[in-house]
Amino acid sequence: MYATIDDMTNRFALQELVELTDGAEIGAVNSTIVSNALADAADLINSYVGKLYVVPITAHPAILTRYQCEIARYNLWANKDAMPDIVAEQYKAAIKWLTDVSNGRAIINAEGIAATQPEGSIEMVAPGRIMSRHSLEGF
Repeated sequence: MYATIDDMTNRFALQELVELTDGAEIGAVNSTIVSNALADAADLINSYVGKLYVVPITAHPAILTRYQCEIARYNLWANKDAMPDIVAEQYKAAIKWLTDVSNGRAIINAEGIAATQPEGSIEMVAPGRIMSRHSLEGF
């Protein structure tokens, strides 16, 4: 996990999280629902970054915390009728960045997976030389 429930409440309005998770209508954030959304977001992140990095990333940059919170927020809104545009935009931006990471276009300062070395050697085969100094004598 790259983010906690506290990270969620620090990034987004507490009232929004209450409205998204309080099915019992007790006026509090349902920590189980938020934890599940965060876990799903972490799994999604790991599926992208695991292509190039050892996951979970232990000493992770703040951007992973941010994107995990934004993806979790998107997941919480997915069960509602009207998702705010900003939530969908943030989710799309997170997925774009994760795609860039998995394709090597964006870099995370973290331990990477060692590249495997191909076995064998490369050999080039070509026909004999057509022109040489001797075959071109007189030109």
